[in-house]
Amino acid sequence: MSAVEVAKPSPHAVPTLTQFGGDKTGVTEVTALITSMLSAFDTIMIPAGTWKVESITLAAGKSLLTDGLATILQQKSGIPGTQVIKITGSNVTVQDISIKGNISTDTDEQNHGICIRGAADISNIKIGRVRGENLRGDVVYVGGLTAAKVTNLSIGDVIGNNVLRNVVSITGGEQISIGAISGNACGYFMFDVEPNANSQRCDLIDVKSIRGHCAGMVGLRAQKDKRIGRVRFGMLDLDPGHTADSTPAYGHRATIIQDAIAVRNVEHVQIGMLKARAFERSAAHVIFNNGEYGCGVLDVGLVDIEDCIRTDVTYLAAFIVGNVHTFIIRGGHVRLTSSSHRLLLSNAIGISSTDRINPVVNISVECNGTLGLGVFGGCYSSCKVHPAAGRICHTVRLASTANVDISSLNNGDTIDGVVVATNDLVLLKDQRAGAENGFYTIGASAPATRWNPGGNESGGFVDVYAYVRLGTANAEKFFTCANATDPVLGADDITFAEAAPYDAYLFSNSKDVVIQGCDFVLGRAGFDCQNLAIMGTLWKTTHASVVWNQSSLLDGGLHSLMSSVFNGITYPNGRYSDQQTIATDADFTLTPNSSPAETRHTGTLTTDRAVTLSTAGAFAGLKFRIARTGDGAFNLNVGTGPLKALARNMWAEFVYDGSAWYLGAYGSL
Repeated sequence: MSAVEVAKPSPHAVPTLTQFGGDKTGVTEVTALITSMLSAFDTIMIPAGTWKVESITLAAGKSLLTDGLATILQQKSGIPGTQVIKITGSNVTVQDISIKGNISTDTDEQNHGICIRGAADISNIKIGRVRGENLRGDVVYVGGLTAAKVTNLSIGDVIGNNVLRNVVSITGGEQISIGAISGNACGYFMFDVEPNANSQRCDLIDVKSIRGHCAGMVGLRAQKDKRIGRVRFGMLDLDPGHTADSTPAYGHRATIIQDAIAVRNVEHVQIGMLKARAFERSAAHVIFNNGEYGCGVLDVGLVDIEDCIRTDVTYLAAFIVGNVHTFIIRGGHVRLTSSSHRLLLSNAIGISSTDRINPVVNISVECNGTLGLGVFGGCYSSCKVHPAAGRICHTVRLASTANVDISSLNNGDTIDGVVVATNDLVLLKDQRAGAENGFYTIGASAPATRWNPGGNESGGFVDVYAYVRLGTANAEKFFTCANATDPVLGADDITFAEAAPYDAYLFSNSKDVVIQGCDFVLGRAGFDCQNLAIMGTLWKTTHASVVWNQSSLLDGGLHSLMSSVFNGITYPNGRYSDQQTIATDADFTLTPNSSPAETRHTGTLTTDRAVTLSTAGAFAGLKFRIARTGDGAFNLNVGTGPLKALARNMWAEFVYDGSAWYLGAYGSL
């Protein structure tokens, strides 16, 4: 490369390569011409066309103007370890540009499209959109050093088409803003933050979005000053199918695409939305080794996760979050398709019970597995847990046992032995006209109103589960729609059949977990948990011998306070909070783990009637509350003795002390 003399044009014009005889066909190299022009001018223009170069250095105050992505820099082949554009100074601007390399013929892996690193501190660098193709390195590489920092860097959208390494790689830099990252083939990460021993701290990094196979943030082990600081993403749409491997392959892709995002020694990761599909292992993996930091805060706004944990047999979790100090999911949906799968895994290999995770989770989960294993501290709020394999579970108060006259069905009628109330959602499954089967909402007056889970004229019935809370025959049963295709409402028959409960459970080997305002319908719950609090939550368990250790708490639904305390006992069946109304003039029984916590008796008594308080399955602290509002000059005698004779407009609360029921409180309405 020899120097080229450049005569200065008018002081008001921006000099262009074509003005000085540059070849825009890509045949003749223009490196010397560009170097000479940059020596003479602070700003030059590279018009549309293909320009063959070896390497261009932009020192302080230099600017490259272009015709957008139509301006293409084609790197000369056979120059290993050379970057097409090297930014070495502050106050540099590069407009939109395309850069092509020689991935199949060059031999190095450092032939980056744009490399940002100075001999001293540099800042205030602005780069437009960058499209890299066939690069044997990264499209954009940011390599700030301890003694030569990079700060205040702005980069537009970055596209990587057949890139050997990363689309964007940062080993050192602070205050970095990047647009949308995408591409069609990449050998390593779409986005990688991975400091070296002599790197500047990586901190205050913002990325608008990534669409590709995976992203990584890996700080150095056991070096506090080499932890990654705060990295923030607007949207992550990650799927191994989005981007193919590079050609030739880098050789590491098979290892790194196990997880959608990998995090290690990072202080704060914030993701606006995480969409992950078809990963062999997890949607997010916080890598932890003894002596490392893990992750301080992993804060995810919305999640949309499906078809992960394809082949993993070690962790089996959508989120492997051992040694995350605070983990937050603010909303969204996760689908777990196997009974062995978990939403969260906290006590990953090598993590002791002294390492803490404080999850705050507010999502919908299609679950055939576990919500949390080894979770230490945290709050699960407003979660919805549904069965796997695409099924959605709707909770109904009652289900029919025979044909019901829908035209006259309203508040005060009886289904399966229980009086319905306004706004009750019920399942009618035994209609003589099969097209009438489905979900209905009870009104104050007839008829009942059809409710469609799909929210439209057809749709939402296939693979739907219904969980029934109450009833003489159907309490705590599951029913599923057996139609192969969505029926047209009012025209097609709809068939429901009883189904086995799915096998999901809450937490295992967990400590200090709070679950509040949630909707869990479970097969198993809380194996070997300490200080597990469940408040205002619908839940049940079908498995015997569920062990609750050390002050696990359940809300019986009677008050805002938690009403049941378990200390190392075996609790055979779950409870759910609910209320029932009984209008019959007959004796009845309240059974632990089956009958609702509150009963309102509205019937007219023609003689004294007995209420039996069963001890089967009862535990210390269990409560039943009964209010009598019906007519009749007779008593509702509750318990043995009775414990309390309820006249009209009286209430009483009954408590089990571990061996017998006693009267806890009573009064007038």
